[in-house]
Amino acid sequence: MKCLQFNFAHPVKGHALLTRISADQSPDVHTFKFDSRDSNELTISLDGVTDGKWKIILEWEYEEKYFTHTREFDLPSENTLFPAPMFANASLFHSKGTHFSTKGKYAAADSEAWL
Repeated sequence: MKCLQFNFAHPVKGHALLTRISADQSPDVHTFKFDSRDSNELTISLDGVTDGKWKIILEWEYEEKYFTHTREFDLPSENTLFPAPMFANASLFHSKGTHFSTKGKYAAADSEAWL
């Protein structure tokens, strides 16, 4: 699950504006309300939000004072994350055996294992 997490010094209740700012993509805007209830943590789900560069603006009121927080972030596409299955054979604990040897004074990577 993709999400943004914020920690505050107090519970927060307000609204957010999420805007895509990637130059090569069409504008995309999401608005929603949030309420951390009795917690100081706020988690905003990004499910359904496309990849790219984004800006979020949080606005809330606490003890009759108004606050704003702005943050820019990059949301990578799913296929750019680390492709773990591709590197499964490089695991030290893989059932095919170890890819490291103890030849010589120090353990070193066997050159044949990485080809």
